[in-house]
Amino acid sequence: MTAGRPTVRVIGLGNAYRGDDAIGLEVSREVGRRMPEIDTVAGVADGTMLLDLWTQADLCIVVDCAVSGQAAGTIHRFDGLRQRIPAGLFSSFSTHAYSIPGAIELGKALGRLPGGLVVYAIEGATFACGARIAAPVLEAAENVIAQIEAEIRMHQQRNDHAKSRPA
Repeated sequence: MTAGRPTVRVIGLGNAYRGDDAIGLEVSREVGRRMPEIDTVAGVADGTMLLDLWTQADLCIVVDCAVSGQAAGTIHRFDGLRQRIPAGLFSSFSTHAYSIPGAIELGKALGRLPGGLVVYAIEGATFACGARIAAPVLEAAENVIAQIEAEIRMHQQRNDHAKSRPA
């Protein structure tokens, strides 16, 4: 870990004015409230901005809304460094024009990826302008937040264990 470089960063993507598409923003904000020591970002204008945000992290967790046709609240989890993420999984209502899978591929090509990259996508159903986030999506968000907290704790334990080993 480089001095001044955050160990963990949680990035929430989405459009705050399009119902379920705001769920990534809400998850990131809630993780920040529950774990104030974690660097969180709620809202990224374009997927290319992810390159600057995640290259600065040992572990980056990205959360967005999915629209694959599965039931609202379905949780998708990917290891962004080891698994291919379906290009059509994410909402077209978000303000980010460059997709997460596209940003990962660009990051690979440019050598600009974090040490670890986890992507969560929560299946949405309601995207009308001004709509509220649907109950099944909010329930899924609670599960995702718990999973993120667990992933962060495991990451921190691994780092603490590595630091305590004799050189």
